[in-house]
Amino acid sequence: MKNHHHWHPTYTITPATAAALMQIEADRTVVEQTPLPLAVREEMRRRTRDLLLTKLISCEVDVENIDVQMPNNGGA
Repeated sequence: MKNHHHWHPTYTITPATAAALMQIEADRTVVEQTPLPLAVREEMRRRTRDLLLTKLISCEVDVENIDVQMPNNGGA
């Protein structure tokens, strides 16, 4: 029997990053739950993307130790 240990990284998030992530989540919720015209939803998604990319590029969000796992959709 193998002993499996799952490592869960910890992250320090600055107040500015936390605020940015909360804004991203708020924007996502609005986009998903509000019957807005397609152009408005796309603009909100663009702004959210630009905000997150700015934080990533400026290293305000540290992604060095993030373990991204993709769901297995029955593919190869």
